[in-house]
Amino acid sequence: EPFKSFRGRTYAAAVSPESARIMAELGVGLLVIPQKPLEHVEREFAEYKALYQGVNGEPAPKPIFATWTIVDENEKRAEEMAREYIGGYWKSVLAHYEFHKDHLKGQKGYEYYGKFAETLQKDEDGATQFFMDLQIYGTPEQCVEKIIRIANRLGSDRFTGIFSMAGMPHALAK
Repeated sequence: EPFKSFRGRTYAAAVSPESARIMAELGVGLLVIPQKPLEHVEREFAEYKALYQGVNGEPAPKPIFATWTIVDENEKRAEEMAREYIGGYWKSVLAHYEFHKDHLKGQKGYEYYGKFAETLQKDEDGATQFFMDLQIYGTPEQCVEKIIRIANRLGSDRFTGIFSMAGMPHALAK
């Protein structure tokens, strides 16, 4: 048996507002993976926290946030690697979920993703840059600054960096 309950220790990603409501009702903490502007995340997290408190009778756990992360002593090289690897990861997501098609439009439970697909179809390169800029990349100092800024805005005390992606050589990720 587990040494204690998983209550307050279980987290799940919730990109859509509908998913955040489900997580609050289940008593699950949020794993925030930036895919939209931070002000949208903050607004949805405030709604989640209020619902969580109402349903569970206690404050919601602090969120964990996770980002694709590229760190290099050279700022220009970090940006080039972010474009190649974070951008490459994002393009694999677009291909996997076939966001270039309309199959999510009108799909019950996937309304948010249907709207998202519409936006992506208009400017895939712009969407890739947008996603890249939501993640962490730059010099060590720039990365730490961005992590702290995001953590403070979300009220988070936990961060998970994803350092290997999109065919990146292991030595480079390390």
